[in-house]
Amino acid sequence: MSSLKVGVRWLSTAIGLSLLLLIQSALPSQAQPTLGPADYVPGEILVGFRPGVGLAERTLLYRSFGVGAEPSASSAAGDVVKLKVNQGEELQTVSALMRQRSVRFAEPNYVYHKIGVSNLMPNDPVFASHQWYLERIRVPSAWDVTTGDPSVRVAVIDSGFDVEHPDRPTNLLSGPDFVTGGNVLTDPDGHGTHVSGIIAAAINNGVGIAGVAPNTTLLVIRSLDEQGRGTGLDLARGVRWAADNGARIINLSQGGTAPSYTVKDAIDYAAGKGALVVAASGNCGETIPVPEESCNSTINPIIYPASFPNVLAVGATNDRDGRARYSEYGPYVALVAPGGDPTSNRDSDPTHWITSTVPGSLGRPPLGPYAQVAGTSQAAPQVAGVAGLVLSINPRLSPEELTAVLTDSARDLGPAGRDPEFGAGLVDALAAVRAAQQSLTPTPTPTAAVSLTPTATPLRPTSTPVSWRTRSTVYLPFAAQRFGAAVSTPTPAAGAPSPTPTRTSSPTPTPLAIDVQPVPSSHLVAGCWAATGVRPEVGDELFVIARLLTSARQSVPDTQFAVGVRYRSRGQTWYLGNRTGGTGQAALSFSVNEPLAVDAVTLAFNLDGRWIANDLPLTSANECREG
Repeated sequence: MSSLKVGVRWLSTAIGLSLLLLIQSALPSQAQPTLGPADYVPGEILVGFRPGVGLAERTLLYRSFGVGAEPSASSAAGDVVKLKVNQGEELQTVSALMRQRSVRFAEPNYVYHKIGVSNLMPNDPVFASHQWYLERIRVPSAWDVTTGDPSVRVAVIDSGFDVEHPDRPTNLLSGPDFVTGGNVLTDPDGHGTHVSGIIAAAINNGVGIAGVAPNTTLLVIRSLDEQGRGTGLDLARGVRWAADNGARIINLSQGGTAPSYTVKDAIDYAAGKGALVVAASGNCGETIPVPEESCNSTINPIIYPASFPNVLAVGATNDRDGRARYSEYGPYVALVAPGGDPTSNRDSDPTHWITSTVPGSLGRPPLGPYAQVAGTSQAAPQVAGVAGLVLSINPRLSPEELTAVLTDSARDLGPAGRDPEFGAGLVDALAAVRAAQQSLTPTPTPTAAVSLTPTATPLRPTSTPVSWRTRSTVYLPFAAQRFGAAVSTPTPAAGAPSPTPTRTSSPTPTPLAIDVQPVPSSHLVAGCWAATGVRPEVGDELFVIARLLTSARQSVPDTQFAVGVRYRSRGQTWYLGNRTGGTGQAALSFSVNEPLAVDAVTLAFNLDGRWIANDLPLTSANECREG
């Protein structure tokens, strides 16, 4: 944790800088994150067109760029088209498409990963002693009120599910397999089965474990392959399909460092249909026993989709109610739940792991078709399960109201009130269902029975689609700065994420600048704050976008570039950013779930293999301007 607290002077570079900070409800057009080739599917890009752009205009665009389209992507993932391009030309094509008036966004087909520290290591066969996490969040006490209702559908979009598992949910619906086609029948990776068991494994069947909400209906959808990797396109397809087929809760125990428009649009669509998306915050908080592929070799990067608006992000705690070492933290974390915190892969203490179901082919004696796994992937489904219990009591709750029930009833951990490590606190199943009971109206309207066949007609959610608070856009410019070619590196504070102090020199530096993205005229200015810091409201989205250009306004594809923010919360200073490398452009986006004050934006560059950065304080209020 201390390594991410900011007490460090950031370095200077031979670069002129100017940025724009936005607080808004949606990603602005043309924003792209900074990522390397390993983070997207080679030869594929995704394009979203502006409203009113017809087939003829699209076809002309495809021909002019020499790309092939797969129009089948549109129906399942919204108005998104997957284009085939030459490998190695993905970023170049994206950059060119972004300049077309008809294009709302263009992006690589980003890769998302399962989030879990897993070695599938069997341990004690006494499963009652392994489910310590249920007692910690008071699930057995909540079962005295409800074990869930079959009319509440909880979707898991993951690596699949072993439908022949002896502890499979009582109410199980097999959704589409977006990896291989057909319906979900198996789980070659095991991650999806483990996550699903936490939510809805059968209860009182004399076998194995019990899920948090065992009598809700589990809807399983596959977007991850046998290695736990999947594309943003398939994830978006899964989210939209779940929302269209009656899912009130959607669990996403997967993520990556790319803020994909395609995925964000799908999540916003699901929210509009009345579904709450619950996502793992990520396992890159500190060093972990098993290398985490989604970390992209960085500590505490912002993970998507967890940090998007309309998502309830869940961090992980250990068996002592402390933050699990790997659990990511930041202002977008809403809740925490037990995730385990093993000291190594050979840790034999069952309270350091989360035990749940896995396919029989992946289990080993003495646990059989069960395994111990740790991670925020295991924390998120506990919250999803508790959300299922709450909706079983009051199905009329909107996603916003459901979130409020879960966060307001949570047990506070760490500093009093919300904080970056624990959000609102530890989810409390008993307190949540009691709050749901109190939210009921005296004469509730009966709801229609729900068909539980896998081929049922798509359902409409039982609650009114949520109308999210309209967020105004606040613009704060940053002072332009230019630095000399040779810079001296101050000694950083202990534990701060900064390179080893050295002196860097560049004999013939290339003049660089930061391109401020155009501001949509539809956005309104709500106000400006002085250099003491901008104070976004809880529920806002904080968005930073910058593009690296030469003085001739040409892109700089060979310079790794990243952005972050320095902010104050609960008397401490924190840094949050996406130092993921890439080619000339960077974006950062996260929901604000706690009171905070933003002091500066940081800009980092990888020069000669060393990350060096500049800290840009916010300018004074009289420099604010309307867009």
